[in-house]
Amino acid sequence: MFRQALVFLALVALSISTPIGLTSSRAVSGCARETGIYDVCDTLHSFLRCRGLRPMMAFDCAHAPDHYCLIQNDKGSCNGLRPPPLNGTVTH
Repeated sequence: MFRQALVFLALVALSISTPIGLTSSRAVSGCARETGIYDVCDTLHSFLRCRGLRPMMAFDCAHAPDHYCLIQNDKGSCNGLRPPPLNGTVTH
């Protein structure tokens, strides 16, 4: 977790990443489950890590145009070959 936080902060510092603010209404509404730690795609190229209804961290996948957000078994990654569905459905 510490390593992920450092990478995230480095990307923000270099302006490579443009994640949403964790206090924005979009971030809060992206975390839809009341319990558990899980990831959810909030845009085509980024995902949130949630603890219940609270966003914990945002990850940006827009390193290249073909890196899309992908959620498998509640874990987010940037390995998506196609844009994720953003209509509230969960992919496993």
